[in-house]
This record gives sequence, C-alpha cells and structure tokens, in this order.
Amino acid sequence: MAKCKPWFKMYSEIKNDRKMKKLNPEEKWLWVVLLCVASDSPDRGSLLVCRSLSYTAEDLADEAALDISVVQEAMPKFEAMDMLHTENGTWVVTNFLERQYEKPSDQPQNSRARKQAQRERQKNENATRNVTPVSRACHAPEKETETDKDKDYVVSSSNRAREIQKALQSAGILAPSPFEVQKLQYWLGQGIEIDTVKMAAEKAALAGKHRVDYIDGTLRNWHKAGYKTAGEVRSALAWRKKEKVKGAGDNEKAKDSGGISEFIISC
Repeated sequence: MAKCKPWFKMYSEIKNDRKMKKLNPEEKWLWVVLLCVASDSPDRGSLLVCRSLSYTAEDLADEAALDISVVQEAMPKFEAMDMLHTENGTWVVTNFLERQYEKPSDQPQNSRARKQAQRERQKNENATRNVTPVSRACHAPEKETETDKDKDYVVSSSNRAREIQKALQSAGILAPSPFEVQKLQYWLGQGIEIDTVKMAAEKAALAGKHRVDYIDGTLRNWHKAGYKTAGEVRSALAWRKKEKVKGAGDNEKAKDSGGISEFIISC
C-alpha cells in the first residue's frame, strides 16, 4: 500500500470557483476537511477510515468539529454539484486523483519507471566520471526542503490556532468553530500580534459581548487605525483617557486633529 502523503494540492482558483461561491462558510470548511480525509485515505480520493471502513456523516462531523445537521445537509449538495459521488457505499471526491498530478510521470503507474530511469542515469554518470556510486540509503527524498517548510508552516499555524482558541475561551466563547478561529487568524496575517487578539477578546469579555464578530470588529478598527501591537493599543487607550478629562472643547479639537477618538470603545 502506498504511503500517505502529508499534503495535497489545493489550487488557488478555489477562491473564484462558482461551486464554492454557492457554499456557506461552514460548508466551505467541511469541503476542505473532506479533501484532507480523501488525501489521508488508504485509497486516495475515497473517504475511508481504513480499507474496510467508510466514513459516516457522524465521523465527518467529528473531524470538522461541526454539527451533524451541517454535514447531512451539505453532502447531498456536494453530490448535486458533482463535487462528490458514491462508489459501493463510500463517498469519493470527484476527480481527486486527476487534480493531484501535474504530468504523467508523476502518476503512480509511471513513478516506478521514472525512478528506475533516474537510477540508471546516475549509475552511468558515476561510471563515466569514475566516482564511487552513492549509497541508495544516502539519497535525500525528493523535495525534502519543501516538505520541511510545509511541516514548519503547519506547526506554526497550529500553534496560532491554539492561542486564538484560548483567547476566545477567555472571552466566554468556550467551543469556537474552526471557521471562527480562522476568521481571527486572518488578522495575524495582516501583522496584528497574538497579544493584540487576546486584548480584543478581553475587551469583548468585559463588555459582555461573547461573540467572534465583536472581536473581529475590534481588530478591524485597530488595524484601520494602524495599531498592531498590544503596546500600541494601550498607548492609544491611555491617550484617549487623558483627552477625555480635558473637557468637551479639547475633545472636539482632538477629534478634528485625527485622534483615535471612539475606535477603542465603539467596536
């Protein structure tokens, strides 16, 4: 049995795909999980736990951390759009394998011949140059550097997700969905630090707003004002408090001069 790859190809066109645009956020996340399951399957493309056991709707709901009703409604929708089909009672991602190869030599049936030809070329080059052949055990795996980078990214992304989950839990959102975590991870990609996300969650908890949308709005306002670190937000808040005690006239002047005004307390 072929060894499962720790990755699969996802094409950038997915963001503009007409079928994907017909899905709601939870269904989009479920589809990504289905692709991961199909990649890890002993028969790539099929949704199999093992050779003799297919994934059920309950299994997929557990994998995606979604309510079972979401999966039950989404699977027929995927089938209707020809994204998914069944074979012998097992769900199969349509055209999964066809999308995982760039050229014929990458396909499993041609991989062995390609590697054999590569070994023959190496052997002939070594004989011509009178160089001792390198042991097969010393051969580095193909694209090792890319794989290492992928692993580093996955670990880093996983750590950020856990930090965001902790921040949400401190704000009273005890069981955030993957989509909600991903929504706040977006701001990390915009340069906002994780401590700033935690501060936004604390602000939501103090305001009694136990919603991800509230935290997201806070981060959006801070980012718009140019504040990315927790220190910058604290300085802005201190400035706001200082201006507040000066009186209505000074407050109006500060507003006209482009101060941060209400952005900390209004979002």
